[in-house]
Amino acid sequence: AARRAFRARGLGRTRGRTGILLHLSLAEQHAEIVADTGILERVGDARWTTTLADLTAALRAGEAEAGLLRAIERIGAELARHVPAGPENPDELPNHVIVVE
Repeated sequence: AARRAFRARGLGRTRGRTGILLHLSLAEQHAEIVADTGILERVGDARWTTTLADLTAALRAGEAEAGLLRAIERIGAELARHVPAGPENPDELPNHVIVVE
């Protein structure tokens, strides 16, 4: 579902291939991060393991909001360190939460 949402929302269409999606299913208590190749080349999938484990633990503990905020902060910090926005890497995608019921 996460990869399908990534493609459907056009997150793979940035110039630097720097789209990223944090996909969260409250019903399944499952989270997944899908990052485009421009991010994976610099950060790698393994970097997200701890973030996802902590978010999943927060979901199970009934602390979805706090867990989601921590995950977003960590993802933002990694992106700022490895693929910072700037004149050569403008923020091409909206930064917002999309709720699908």
